[in-house]
Amino acid sequence: MRLFPKVVYLSLTTFLWEEVKHTEFFQRFLDEVAEEGDLSRYHSPNYRALFYEELQQTMYALLSDPSTAPQAKAAVTYNMIVALVTLYLTGCP
Repeated sequence: MRLFPKVVYLSLTTFLWEEVKHTEFFQRFLDEVAEEGDLSRYHSPNYRALFYEELQQTMYALLSDPSTAPQAKAAVTYNMIVALVTLYLTGCP
């Protein structure tokens, strides 16, 4: 087993912690503010293509091939495309 430098472990730990906080926030928002349940009617065709198709295909590909190329594609799809597009669409500076 290859050991990574501490900075890599710290970065991954920080990343995971932030993702958990995002999940908790959005679940709380959905429970307390968007009580109507299914919000899919607000999803545009581009949103659906990105979240329902590309993101799911990219992540599920890791189940059958966890090599570095699919990991890189998954990381880019999620971190660079999904996260940035979401920030852009929600108007974050």
